[in-house]
Amino acid sequence: MRSSAWVDLTGSNHDLDESQTVAIPVEFYTAFTERSSIPPMSATFSTAMHAKPTILVIEDDSAIRRGVTDALGFSGYEVLWAAEAVTGMKKALEASYQLLLLDLVLPNGSGFEILEALRKQRPGQPVIVLSAKGEENDRVRGLRLGADDYVVKPFSVRE
Repeated sequence: MRSSAWVDLTGSNHDLDESQTVAIPVEFYTAFTERSSIPPMSATFSTAMHAKPTILVIEDDSAIRRGVTDALGFSGYEVLWAAEAVTGMKKALEASYQLLLLDLVLPNGSGFEILEALRKQRPGQPVIVLSAKGEENDRVRGLRLGADDYVVKPFSVRE
């Protein structure tokens, strides 16, 4: 648990219904609302104790995986990871996390397979694809399968 300034978001925007609340660090809320044209959700600022948000990273390239997991950990996230498709599929379907960062080219399977299975079992789970597969048909396929965003490698940590 960590004590810092947090924002509790509730409402019907961004896939939350009226009864759901999501806690995010205040600096992310501020950065998002300053750059977004989407109206902000109803927000309550608090210093309550919240568990660190968890991000699952499924990436086979150890240098990229380590860079991403280190940057996320430094930014205050709990990070789970997998380096191949079988373990990645298991974690994607069974672990508790708020965001999946998913590579498409993996040993023992494909990120597309993980994305398809995830959308059937956990349809609202946020997913960002991180892939060297930058061809238009790959990007369109990933987004049609339900990815919320698609970032082509190489990318900067700030992306």
